[in-house]
Amino acid sequence: MGWIASGAIVGLLGVAALCGSVGACSGGVFAESGDGGTEGGTSGTSGATSGGTSGTSGATSGGTSGSSGAFEGGSVTPVCAPALVPPTALAAVSIKFDALDASGGAQSGWRSIGFDRDGLCTTKDSTDVCMRAAGAPATAQDDGDNGIDNAWGHTITPLLTNLSSQAIAGYLTTDATGAGTLRLAFGGNAMDVPVTSAKVIRQGTTATISAIVPTEAFVTVMARIAGRISASLCSGSTLDSIKQTIRQASDLPLMGAQSPLVACAAISLGATLAGVVDGTAPVIDPGPDPCAP
Repeated sequence: MGWIASGAIVGLLGVAALCGSVGACSGGVFAESGDGGTEGGTSGTSGATSGGTSGTSGATSGGTSGSSGAFEGGSVTPVCAPALVPPTALAAVSIKFDALDASGGAQSGWRSIGFDRDGLCTTKDSTDVCMRAAGAPATAQDDGDNGIDNAWGHTITPLLTNLSSQAIAGYLTTDATGAGTLRLAFGGNAMDVPVTSAKVIRQGTTATISAIVPTEAFVTVMARIAGRISASLCSGSTLDSIKQTIRQASDLPLMGAQSPLVACAAISLGATLAGVVDGTAPVIDPGPDPCAP
């Protein structure tokens, strides 16, 4: 997202993946059990090709093929190899960057950016994850490739793009626990996004980051920035819709492991950085609050 001037507001201020009901993992790695053959039919032992084609046709007249590729007499089970955070990742950093990309410049580009933060390969049909925010679509809990968690690239990046032009430049400052601030230049303002559990893999002037953004803290930040972009966004239905979109993007618990007994209260963030150098975010006086009474 980059250093930008206030612009027009458009619209709403608005290896594996898919390891579940679709019966295929990106990368096409499958494990099989049983010979899959049934009376009157042929054995579906292969279940999938090396390119990732599900063997749902392994079912015959004596068995029925399910959406996951399972059939009577055997099953094809997708194997997910989570893209876990490398042990060499840094938690404490103080860097400046010229470009941040969380979406890969494409509709599904977010799927390959970041790391797996919960050890799961989640699909819209998964039931072992946190409770989504009210009204959130099931697809909000979808993981990217190899279990990558990047709800920011999936949902927040399109929101920010519609709110103004994408912010791409900024700073990341975190402590030994990975807690700190991701500062983005946005709508002519400095937007300080709180992050926790940040992990950074730095290679020269590029880096990959993965972090967790507390949802309600980010809702507060966005409400302040929206009012600075346009005083008409200090309150009203459009601001309410922005807040709702942010809440519905939540895909992780604020703390602890995934569980259907806890609410999703944080947003996973994965991004690549370019033009990375050591640097500390300067202290900025934001000026008068246009939304103050």
